[in-house]
Amino acid sequence: MSKTLAFVIYTITAPADLAGVELTTNEPVECAINVDATIPAFQAQGITTDARCIYTNAPVASARPVARPSGGK
Repeated sequence: MSKTLAFVIYTITAPADLAGVELTTNEPVECAINVDATIPAFQAQGITTDARCIYTNAPVASARPVARPSGGK
């Protein structure tokens, strides 16, 4: 199974004054690697987040990934 790239969206859940703020990666990245590295960095700053990935159709080696359509096809 080939790996694909994804845009990672982090949603802040705490502290309360930042709850609901979403941060998205600028470029598609490998989801698990990025999440595993970034969530501890947020936690070190006292920020709790949830993460989700929006995968692209492009394999990791692609220079120009294209986001999947949101219509579920």
